[in-house]
Amino acid sequence: MNTLSRFCTLGSVLSLCASALAQPVDLRGPAPQEGETLRTTSVVKTDRGDLNMSMQGQQMQGQIQTETENVSLLEYLDVTNSRVDQVRMTTERNRNTTKMTLLGQEQEQVQGQEIEGVTLTMSRTDEGWDTELGGTPVPPQISDILGQAGYVDPASLYPAQPVSVGDSWEVSGPELASLMAAAGIPGSSVDGESNFTLKEIAVIEGARTAVIDYELNMTVKVDMGMPGVDIVIVTDMVGRGKILRRLDNYTDTNELEGSMVIQTEMSQGGQPMMSMDTSLPVRYSIQTERAGGAQPGVGAIEEAEDEPALPRR
Repeated sequence: MNTLSRFCTLGSVLSLCASALAQPVDLRGPAPQEGETLRTTSVVKTDRGDLNMSMQGQQMQGQIQTETENVSLLEYLDVTNSRVDQVRMTTERNRNTTKMTLLGQEQEQVQGQEIEGVTLTMSRTDEGWDTELGGTPVPPQISDILGQAGYVDPASLYPAQPVSVGDSWEVSGPELASLMAAAGIPGSSVDGESNFTLKEIAVIEGARTAVIDYELNMTVKVDMGMPGVDIVIVTDMVGRGKILRRLDNYTDTNELEGSMVIQTEMSQGGQPMMSMDTSLPVRYSIQTERAGGAQPGVGAIEEAEDEPALPRR
């Protein structure tokens, strides 16, 4: 093969690769299959911020810093004609660390371990989702809260139709739950909107990867009603983030930096007991990975022509 032929061959290969990378892509991917398992690791860290607290008429100021780590396993137990009818979510690890300075005293508190090992089996019903608890036993007040959990499709963040580089889309309302893994926060409601743009299709670590930039404006409300005490936590979050979505196995790496305002109200019998608000810089990362079971389509740079297409979501 002479030099000209080599350059022509190389040019053809590069042209094919560029063409494959430029084609519209399906970001949602194939529908989940029975036996498919996803592991999600989320870490949310805040820098130290001001804290304002009111308790029984007494006003207090201080500072607060938090870190939350959660690892959960999502198993698809029953999928019929691409419709998810039953899933099981297991909390493998949960740590909520709070460092607080109040009235000149510093304290650190670690909570959340009590739900490690808890399983939530969520089954579709005509009215929504029915949740059954299993695994690690928890006190009734916690089980009542966990029993409010419902399934949210992790891929609902992405458009139902293929998109091209430069395309943008908006996600609002409950679909934003998958962005912050808020589907795993029982008793929560999600509002707001986020704008997403597919910036490029790149080959990262040998896999076609969608690079997505987004701007977040979201409110998460958590109602932690317990016997005799009502606790409502409202979190407003804004920020800019980037998602790397692999197109060979449809897993994500999601990083965001921004700020959030947290307002907490505690009452008993309709009477205020305590209120607290704080504003904090925040950084979070969420990573999903395949943890076994069935796998989605290959999604390589060149797809096999004889490979049967899996049902889409």
